[in-house]
Amino acid sequence: MTTFNNEKKPGKPTVFLVQENPYINVLSATDYGDIVVLFESGRQIMFSPQPAIRKLKRLLKDFDDNDYLLMMGDPAAMGIACCIASEMNRGKFNILKWDKKQQRYYPVSINLNEKGEINEQDKL
Repeated sequence: MTTFNNEKKPGKPTVFLVQENPYINVLSATDYGDIVVLFESGRQIMFSPQPAIRKLKRLLKDFDDNDYLLMMGDPAAMGIACCIASEMNRGKFNILKWDKKQQRYYPVSINLNEKGEINEQDKL
């Protein structure tokens, strides 16, 4: 079992793994930074999300443009992590998206403050 960092190192890009899964190898994500695990395997956010929110606010307090969220695990934890990363970084955050065909991660940058027309047609 691989051990990762407990906290972000100042000035270094960091990949925040939302929830560790012992059956999935995420070591290729280290191409984007040091890995910090936000939640260990098997933990679920059930009826009281406040402890999880406090923990994520502490761990993501220095989230910046060079950092990434690696989306894995409990969907509630992933949603909260996106909200907090965005809050800590002026509405912006990056995620790593796995491409099964290419067998690699691709970065996706999200800016919630980007202006656009509300009635704009989806371009997907």
